[in-house]
Formats: sequence, C-alpha cells, structure tokens
Amino acid sequence: MFFDLHVKIEQWQDEKSVQISFIPTEALNINPLKLCVGHWKFDLKKQDAERTNESWFQMKNDGKRNLFFLERKWQGYFAADSATLFLGPVIAILTEIKGSKGNIQFPSIEEFCKEVDQIFRKKGGFMYVANLNDFYKEKGYYQEKHEWKKETLPIPDVIYNRIHSRKKETSRAFRNVKRVVKNHHICFFNESFLDKWKVFELLQESDDIRPYLPETKLLTKDSLLQILANSPVYIKPIEGSQGKDIIYAEQKDGKMFIRSTGEMLDMDETMEIQPFLTKLFHSLDPSSFLIQKKIDLLTPQDCLLDFRLLCHWQGDHGWKVTSIVARTGKNKAIVSNISQGGHLEKPKTILKKFFPTDFFHIYQTMIQLAVKVAQAVHQRSDGNFFELGVDIGIDQKGKIWLIEVNSKPSKKEAIHTNTFRPSSMSIFYIAGKKWRERMEFDEQNRDE
Repeated sequence: MFFDLHVKIEQWQDEKSVQISFIPTEALNINPLKLCVGHWKFDLKKQDAERTNESWFQMKNDGKRNLFFLERKWQGYFAADSATLFLGPVIAILTEIKGSKGNIQFPSIEEFCKEVDQIFRKKGGFMYVANLNDFYKEKGYYQEKHEWKKETLPIPDVIYNRIHSRKKETSRAFRNVKRVVKNHHICFFNESFLDKWKVFELLQESDDIRPYLPETKLLTKDSLLQILANSPVYIKPIEGSQGKDIIYAEQKDGKMFIRSTGEMLDMDETMEIQPFLTKLFHSLDPSSFLIQKKIDLLTPQDCLLDFRLLCHWQGDHGWKVTSIVARTGKNKAIVSNISQGGHLEKPKTILKKFFPTDFFHIYQTMIQLAVKVAQAVHQRSDGNFFELGVDIGIDQKGKIWLIEVNSKPSKKEAIHTNTFRPSSMSIFYIAGKKWRERMEFDEQNRDE
C-alpha cells in the first residue's frame, strides 16, 4: 500500500519526536512501529495519548545523526508482515564537489540538483548530493534554507551517477561505492561512461538503426587512409566526452588540413601526409580512437549544427524523448558542444529555415530514431542506463545521421522555462519507480 504523508520532527525528553500525517489503520495498534528511510531503521514508540496527539511517536537516536532532514513530504509504504513503515524514495546524486563549508560548488549540475530537490520536496522524497569519498562514509549534502548542508545521511535507495571523469570511475573510491551498491542491492543507474566503439557495434546490429550510422572504423593507418581517400574524417577518442580531443583531418592536393579540440595533438594546421601520419600515431594510442567519415551536415553561417535529444526510461512505457535542443558551434568549429563554445537554439525554428515543408517529418523521425537508439543501448549494454543523450545531425539533403550517444549528457544544454525541466522530472520518476519496485519485490519475497 503506497500513500503520501508528511513528517514533522520535534525534540522530546532527549529523544526525537516524530509526527506523521497519515498512518495506515493496520499500523495504529503496533507499538513499537519500525521506520525505514533509505537503509536506516528506527523504532517508533507511541507517546502518551493523554499528553500528545496520537500521531506523535518517539524515536531513539544515537546522537550522531541529525534527523531534521526527515521533516518533509514523503511517499510511504507499510509492510504489515514486518510492521515497518518505509519512507522514500531516497536518491543520491554522485558527483564531484568543490569548495569548503559555506561555499560548496558542483557548477556543472548545481542548478539541476536544486531543481531536482524542489521536485522531491513538492512530490515526496529526499535527494542529496555526495562525492565518492563522502558517500562511503554515509555523508552528503542536502538543501536547507537555500544552502548545501553536510550531514550524515542514509544510504539511498537509488544512486544517479554524475561523475564526470572516467579516471575516477576506475578509482578505489568508486569501487567502494559499487561494493556498497552490491551489498545493499541499490539501484545504481548510468553507472559508467559509454564506449563509443561498443555502442557503434551494437547499434550496427539493428536493421532500423544501421542506415543512420556514418562509416566508422577503429583507427589504423590503413583504415584512416581508406576513408581519407574519399572524405574528410573525425578522429575521436573511444572514451571521450564533451567534444574534447577530437581531430578533424582532410586530404587535399597531397596535403593534410588538420583541426582539433584539444591540446593532446600539437600539430600545424597544414602538413604533408607522411609527417602527419608519423606524428599522429606517435602522439596517441590508436587502439583508443576511432575514425568517423565526415558527413556534410548543415552549417548555418559556417557553424556546425546538430541536435541533442535527451531520452529517459519511463518504466513500462519504455523510452521517451524528454527534450530536444539544436546546438550551433562556434564559427568554423569542428564540434557543436556547449562546453566547446556552442550555443542553443529551438529545434523546430531552425529546421523550418532549412526545410520549410518537411521540417515536421524530419523532427518526428529524429525522435523515433533517438528512442530506438536508447532502447538498443538500454537492452544490450552492460549496466543500468536510464538517461541518454542522443546526438543527431542532418545533411544538406535532409538525411538524418546518428553522431553519437552519451551516458552523461550535459545539464547545461537546456532552454530554460518557468517550469521544471523534463529531465529533472524524469529523475524523480525513475527514483520513485525503482523504489516502489523494490518495496513490492521485498514483500513478495517475504511472502514466499
């Protein structure tokens, strides 16, 4: 049985007193009643009804935990067989945190986290933010009076991974987090970056998706020269993100014309072919890169244009595109990423300029492709992925191309409105869905 409730906390005779707005009838005569929040458990004892309202309970606390974060709206679930009232969902957003007390920052997703917090407060549940080391110590940051407050907090029901470094995902601290996840059976989603080559291989198996894939190969001298003979190429790190360390190479009149987005490859813009190949393969590990044939994408005013479609898992309803933005890169830039100087535009507006009669068909086809891509990655990849950014380009003839898929899509790539953005609402939905599934699963197992 699921229901909404509010919790109020007061101090009472050296113990915390808890007022709960709704208690199921079958729980009224249970004393003590067990309370479970995340992976914390307490005993609730009814206070003297003559001195207090019947909805007040006393809760013993070890003094090490500040329980005032409980004072909010929750979703509740009562398990009669264990006499336990569960409050949830509790979600931890795992990310890098900078600064010290009074000046905590996680700038790439801070506004997003504040928005998610507002949704949980309004609809019921608790969200906090933690870095790798703090999480293992059951520490985290939650919003109180518009500030991030550090406290000992419960191990959550759900973890949303927003670590922005592949290196940190191979660290001991990250392995410790995964150990906690395994021991407590926590839903841990978007638990890693995607491998671009593995994603290409699994998408290539789909008859519906294959026609939208640009020619792509692992980087070798032979494969590079083969594609360069007919087309410019992009050389991309297999484990790259945010448009970093991408090389654009074009062969013309026996020379190579080169541009890049990182400092990894220190090259002149124009080189002879052999010196280019020598320096390229000396400067990087070819097994860590792939090459992708350049598509003649739309370039309004010499600015590369593509579209980011943000997709979220909707449980029994499958995948849904929750937002679309058009991204226009800097003049003559080789990528459109916002982190590389690009800017956002409304997708339908810009599509109308290029395809006044076909723009709606193209728009709908992009949505259909993104959903198919998200479903394929979700079903065939290792790990849980409930949020994906799908990047799509359109060539001069109106043909759609899949550029790449990201498991850590930027939270700055949204056109702001006065309402909660769909991606924030989706995180609340995912947390609630997985929490309710866990409640029902545990009850079924207890019945067997």
